[in-house]
Amino acid sequence: RLERAFGGISVQEMSAVADPAHNNSRREDSFYLLGVDVKDKSTLEEGLEASIAPEIIEYSWLDDGRREPTSMRVRIKRAPRHLLVHLKRFEFDFETLTQRKINTRLEFPPVLDLAPYMTEDTDDLDAGAATCLFDLGGVVAHAGRAHS
Repeated sequence: RLERAFGGISVQEMSAVADPAHNNSRREDSFYLLGVDVKDKSTLEEGLEASIAPEIIEYSWLDDGRREPTSMRVRIKRAPRHLLVHLKRFEFDFETLTQRKINTRLEFPPVLDLAPYMTEDTDDLDAGAATCLFDLGGVVAHAGRAHS
């Protein structure tokens, strides 16, 4: 089954900057591949670090519509058996109104440890660190432009 082989669980964590104990939420979502931004990154690990870094957004915790600064981030709760990583190598250029391909070099390790990008309450870490280690099995490189 697809989910058994490639399915993982991510967690979106949000907490109000002023009152994180009372205004917080966690939402789990399933995923089949990890999308990683590569712009201005030289390694896969840098991209993964950026993807789990907290982002400050404005969010309304109450029905009154008042927005307040809120920390939001997404981390991995359960790693899949086989990890697929999608490198986000395309961006929209607002000056030319076209897609642009990011062609910079990106290094990735022969063995990737997902433990630093996972939640503290993950079942995978309890089972042993080996479940968070992934051997590189292959690379697919798109040789064209953004529209080919």
